Amino acid sequence: MKKLFKYSVTKNKNSIIFVSGTLLLLMICVLTLILLFSSETPSESELPDNLSAGEQLGADGFSDDEPDNTLNQILNDKEHDTVEDISNYRIAIVNAATKSSNSPITLVDDVKVSRTGIAFSLENCSDLIFNYGEHWDLAHILDDYWSPVPHLAGLGSVAWVDLGYSLQSGGIKQYYPKWDWIFGELPPGRYMFIREGWLGDWNPNRDIVYALVEFVITDESPINLPPQSNEITPNVIELISFDDVTPNGMTIKIENISPYDINHRAQLLDIALECCSRSEFLFDWQSFGIVHSQPLEEDELAAIYMHGEGFLPSGEQMEFRLDWTTAYGELPPGEYRIALSIGGRANAPHPTGWAFNRPTLVILFTVLESY
Repeated sequence: MKKLFKYSVTKNKNSIIFVSGTLLLLMICVLTLILLFSSETPSESELPDNLSAGEQLGADGFSDDEPDNTLNQILNDKEHDTVEDISNYRIAIVNAATKSSNSPITLVDDVKVSRTGIAFSLENCSDLIFNYGEHWDLAHILDDYWSPVPHLAGLGSVAWVDLGYSLQSGGIKQYYPKWDWIFGELPPGRYMFIREGWLGDWNPNRDIVYALVEFVITDESPINLPPQSNEITPNVIELISFDDVTPNGMTIKIENISPYDINHRAQLLDIALECCSRSEFLFDWQSFGIVHSQPLEEDELAAIYMHGEGFLPSGEQMEFRLDWTTAYGELPPGEYRIALSIGGRANAPHPTGWAFNRPTLVILFTVLESY
């Protein structure tokens, strides 16, 4: 009986050990599978500095809450799924740009250099418009090769404003790129500014054109360049005089004070009684404009609202008669404000070809009772 009991206990112990071992083996297998699947999801330390766990890089290389870099998508349809892809993309662009030759977008005069930005002018020497976006990049010489300048630590991917610009044939434009927000204060060395674009209308088979500006930063280079003027668009046309005011119109004399020849036109925007306006700014009183004398067809608008059309060379004057009767009829006696958009298509070397006064020209005038 004791032997039988001893044998039973021993047998039970062996069964327990067998079952326990089986369960332990199953637990190890389950844990292994969990570790294998979890390893496919990047940890917080493996993500770019500007992404938290749970966020993912989109197909264009930017997080979903950042604006798309549309220009880069147009110029290169390669997907950038990881930070490494973005880095490789920058390297590819630098290689292509530095190996390109005979670009029609050329540097004019010298480059003003600082550690946080440069100032330079580019000329479009082609017969087509050069179209480009906000995006640009910097390269530097590293081990005798051009390489992208590293972004600031912790910056991660960079998104650019989705804007489009153009430089007309023969146009010259000044640029003032600053990079302290993306590259910081750069050490002495040899660098290159790189901007991508294309000539003429966009098409899927267009060739990429690069605007390249090489410069050198030395120990004597200042940290910052002097501040630039806040005046975005200086006036190109100056009002010399207005006279011979009647209920039907007035005579206006203007002068082209810009360095560019302009195909001028003066667009009549609105006329309002002085008592209905609160300031000299058009937006304060345009809703109180005088009602048109008759319904206008769309094809009539240009003829009615465009006045003073003609070629106006730089430094010369033009006199024209502004007649508003077709649009507003004869004005009764009183004080009025008239708003005009003056300017027009500017010839090269104007950068874009569009030269207009900012803000809108507003003239205060009086229609006398004697008429």
